[in-house]
Amino acid sequence: MRRLPIKAALMFATIIAAAWGLTVTSASAQDTPNEAVETAPKSPNDPGYVLENRPGRYPPGANQCIFFRTLYDWKPLNDSNLIVWAPSRNNPYLIQLDRRCSALRFTLSLGFYSRDSNLCPLGGDSVVVDGGGGRAERCGIGGITKLTEESLQSLLDQASSRRRGAKNDTQKDEAETD
Repeated sequence: MRRLPIKAALMFATIIAAAWGLTVTSASAQDTPNEAVETAPKSPNDPGYVLENRPGRYPPGANQCIFFRTLYDWKPLNDSNLIVWAPSRNNPYLIQLDRRCSALRFTLSLGFYSRDSNLCPLGGDSVVVDGGGGRAERCGIGGITKLTEESLQSLLDQASSRRRGAKNDTQKDEAETD
């Protein structure tokens, strides 16, 4: 049996991993163990969590399901994150979409698509947003995390401060052009 050179073996492993959606990192003698290990993003329930548009990788615990007939209310945070409450106002969840959904912040109606009665991440379930003009935008669900009251308040504060910051920037730009 013939052995492959190290470079060829790494290239082969990278191709196989890419086919499976994995990433391969090569460790060399000068790499320290801390550099080779990638840290997982924090959970929305951890202090200091920053609301990101698309995190790239969903935090641990973002694989919860919701019985979608119990959805009580919803509130968009930005183009790719929204809060839903199910079955009551005492049970908030963060839904992270797998891509930006441009009409999410401005829509008056929202729908959900599921093959069964559960709304779950990465199972083909999605949020359907009325984009206006009879055009619906379907955005896949990447993660669902049950929130604590503290994390809910933190996310709502972050979303409202970003909206206020955007309004202030617009007002500054208009004042400069006058």
